[in-house]
Amino acid sequence: MNPALSLIFLFGLVLSFAASAQALTDCPHGFTALGDKCILVSREKKSWYDANRRCRALKANLLVFDSLMDADQMKTYLKRQGLEFDRYDNALWTAINDIGRNGEFIVEHTGNPMPFDNWEIGQPDRAGNQDCVATYGANELRYHDFQCDFKLMYVCIGWGSAIAKIVGANASALPEFEERVTMFVYEEMIDGKKLTEIINETHENVKYLKGHKLPPNVVAVPDLVEAAKNADILIFVVPHQFIPNFCKQLLGKIKPNAIAISLIKGFDKAEGGGIDLISHIITRHLKIPCAVLMGANLANEVAEGNFCETTIGCKDKKYGKVLRDLFQANHFRVVVVDDSDAVEVCGALKNIVACGAGFVDGLKLGDNTKAAVIRLGLMEMIRFVDVFYPGSKLSTFFESCGVADLITTCYGGRNRRVSEAFVTSGKTIEELEKEMLNGQKLQGPPTAEEVNYMLKNKGLEDKFPLFTAIHKICTNQLKPNDLIDCIRNHPEH
Repeated sequence: MNPALSLIFLFGLVLSFAASAQALTDCPHGFTALGDKCILVSREKKSWYDANRRCRALKANLLVFDSLMDADQMKTYLKRQGLEFDRYDNALWTAINDIGRNGEFIVEHTGNPMPFDNWEIGQPDRAGNQDCVATYGANELRYHDFQCDFKLMYVCIGWGSAIAKIVGANASALPEFEERVTMFVYEEMIDGKKLTEIINETHENVKYLKGHKLPPNVVAVPDLVEAAKNADILIFVVPHQFIPNFCKQLLGKIKPNAIAISLIKGFDKAEGGGIDLISHIITRHLKIPCAVLMGANLANEVAEGNFCETTIGCKDKKYGKVLRDLFQANHFRVVVVDDSDAVEVCGALKNIVACGAGFVDGLKLGDNTKAAVIRLGLMEMIRFVDVFYPGSKLSTFFESCGVADLITTCYGGRNRRVSEAFVTSGKTIEELEKEMLNGQKLQGPPTAEEVNYMLKNKGLEDKFPLFTAIHKICTNQLKPNDLIDCIRNHPEH
């Protein structure tokens, strides 16, 4: 690697350097991280005016597409949430309208013309004062004009900024890094000018982050390969389902001694069942080492400058020091360990335990029982890593990625909240996802399912009674009341 290291951020949708933080951890309540964006999908139908007011109250904006790829990626994501858009009454409001402008359609929150001509054939037809734009379509999401008081579902889009600001400041201040940071951005035209040119001249993404200045050392580049070709460090904050396509484009086009770091919590489903770690996918496709960053890092608290810790898992010590320097700040302290698999697995398994903590809260069994579930959950996390990812150190589980993130998740977060409601309401997980998370999916239940698949294949369900019981409760094979009986004679006792 060069004495001065070059960096690139890879986000995957409309990109902004200041937008990477939310993919580090949970987005604000009700939102889910998708690349650089935080997305809230509301199945509650509202008029365009009410939907727009709701998004703005959440410091977000209504949906708008910047490219055909953006529309396709969004549809793929939303279909995975169980949504279909083949009928007009299942459409989603967008930020586009021509209210008071008689055919001049603009994006509400920027005042700029719509960036991407995505009209359905024959649209807009301007029938009956149809001044607001929604999107639907059986094959592709296309724009249609509607009367603004028609009630439809909607998507709010928000962004974060904390981690990227730290990285930008460090790249500029520290001599071991090149000051210039490249940022891959999908190109589009704004008032006759390229978005990348506007960003590089004004240090502001006037399309999606109007009013938020980007670090001046960040350079927007519209070509993925061009942006990455000289990078020594690739920072991934992209939905895992898009990683193979990104990596396919980059394979053979990046420095052979480059390294990657993933800020993506969660996992992919391995072929045939089980867990496939995100860092393994990146390494497998790009043939370069990939570190991970995980910890008790609630994004809003990081953004406010509240003190917190994080863990970087990196197998090579010389790279670990470089990555620590890149991410560390006065209020954001970094510990580097070489157990990268254990660090990443903790980020997935904690969500199973959080479901158990939620069941305890719903049963009103008190703090002692909840503490017992958290302790037993930690012990099963340790044992799981020892069985399936051998060679890890016990001390790793006492870093921020382990016990700290586990505690934070078991006292807050969506998995705990929905699991509590699962007990008190008698509704299914799917019903509660629609009501409480606007249709977003929990991570705990599917993780428990894949973990159970792995345990069952090795005949180890009885050695992991908490994980097994939580999976069976989530799938209605057991009742929440059965939880304590399942762990009363835990192997740790």
